[in-house]
Amino acid sequence: MNLTAEWMWVLGSCFQRNVTVWAPSPREEAKAGFDASIDVAGFSLLVQYKAAKWSSRYQEWRFKLNETKGQDQHAKLVAHAKNGTPTYYGLPLFDDYATIRNNARNLLGYRVSAWINVASLPIPNNGIGKHQLGIRPSQPYKVRVYSEPVEVEVDTSMGGLLTHVINASGQRWPSGWRADEPTRDTPPPPPPEDGGEDGEGEDEGGGSGLVGFHIR
Repeated sequence: MNLTAEWMWVLGSCFQRNVTVWAPSPREEAKAGFDASIDVAGFSLLVQYKAAKWSSRYQEWRFKLNETKGQDQHAKLVAHAKNGTPTYYGLPLFDDYATIRNNARNLLGYRVSAWINVASLPIPNNGIGKHQLGIRPSQPYKVRVYSEPVEVEVDTSMGGLLTHVINASGQRWPSGWRADEPTRDTPPPPPPEDGGEDGEGEDEGGGSGLVGFHIR
């Protein structure tokens, strides 16, 4: 809810328009594949959030994909993206409420959450079957796909994400707004001392650094 609320603030401030959110019921989500449709200026941003679990074994945040009956949620999300709708995984790099309080108005930014365009994430077997993502709190962050190791090359920057969303809307950046690389001197939220649920899979794969955004 907090991440979605910040999206409403960012997009509403950017476009100077009202922002609405459709949160599908569990039955509707099973068909649509996403948690939230954030709607503004005649277009939508679709987000599927994933809960983070800290793996003490691999020293990284783990996120489970396709934990659905048909194990095909990723394939459904990719179908939305191929139809031209910005569709993203929202991956919080925290699992405690203190981080939410301490990073209010910056929960979407670098080191606090990761945003991955589902269309650029190569999941084996055409997106069917259970898989895991791993993100280590290092610099730059690496995004890894487990279960069947895949090398990932994705643009996970907030600047790139906002540009993608605004371009998809068919509108131009409002005057005075610009997506930038963030400063990188803010320490990331510390991982938990006690390990979470460890995942399986080889420690392989690659990715690109996660960055945030500035509003000027």
